[in-house]
Amino acid sequence: MYLTIEETAQYLSVSVTYVEELILQGKIRVIHDSEGAVLIYKDQFKSHFQQLEKYKKLA
Repeated sequence: MYLTIEETAQYLSVSVTYVEELILQGKIRVIHDSEGAVLIYKDQFKSHFQQLEKYKKLA
């Protein structure tokens, strides 16, 4: 599943500006559709959320 920048910001609970900065830094991979819209593959954050769950259990 692919998300827009705005949907990604909501999914990660961060600002749109922060998502845009991560894209520019190459920390979030994106693709562009035929109309030029930026799309972000949702599953690239799977390991991020798994790591957060591990840290919560350790705390």
